Amino acid sequence: MKTEIKLSDAISLVQIDTDNHRIDYRYIYKNGKRIRKTPYRVGGFGGNYRDGYVSLLKYTHAQAKKGSGWGTWVLIDENGKEVYSASGPFEKLYHLGGIIAASDQKYYNIKTNELICQGYSSINSKNHLFVRNYIEGVESVYHINIHTGEVNIFQ
Repeated sequence: MKTEIKLSDAISLVQIDTDNHRIDYRYIYKNGKRIRKTPYRVGGFGGNYRDGYVSLLKYTHAQAKKGSGWGTWVLIDENGKEVYSASGPFEKLYHLGGIIAASDQKYYNIKTNELICQGYSSINSKNHLFVRNYIEGVESVYHINIHTGEVNIFQ
């Protein structure tokens, strides 16, 4: 029997039959119909659907069939569309809430795919993200509203 993980009212992940029973590969379904041919996996820190997005590991069919290879982190929106993808299997991708994602100490607006800033330390709360930014000898703090993407820079 195939198991299903509900991510939202409309989106769910349904298990794929593979030879490898250690790894749980799944297809994305919307309202009971498969909408993507790509296999995904929840992964160690993915699968939490919040603010309209979920982080998943994306695989090729060959990788899923053999149970091998490295997946690439992607963000999926409430329509099952990939809205942001890491550049490769060793790049981590974190959804920080709202429309903000972080990857390799770079902070992005998911809606615009715009790089907001790069920082090596950050503090976040329910609605805000503060990133310490240091580029070419200039230190600043970026205050980012995670829901709107609005940015204020303090030097």
